Amino acid sequence: MIKNKQLKKDILFYIVIFGTLTLPFLFTNLDIRLQEFFFDSDKGFYMRSIPFWDIIYKYGIFPGYLFAVAPFFYLLILTGNRH
Repeated sequence: MIKNKQLKKDILFYIVIFGTLTLPFLFTNLDIRLQEFFFDSDKGFYMRSIPFWDIIYKYGIFPGYLFAVAPFFYLLILTGNRH
């Protein structure tokens, strides 16, 4: 359990901010409209032949997992060092 009241407020702040930022994507087709700039149904992703973007296109979900899980480990380490 997190004991620091400021830490709880900070976490709640970020949950509210990022939760609010996801609402337009949840209730509209904004993500699809943004994808239309980069994807063509005939050719696919137009920058796929560039090596950097090819790696991001193929393995882009794994950095997302890393960025989602890393803060939780950080909080565990941060709260664990206070004892």
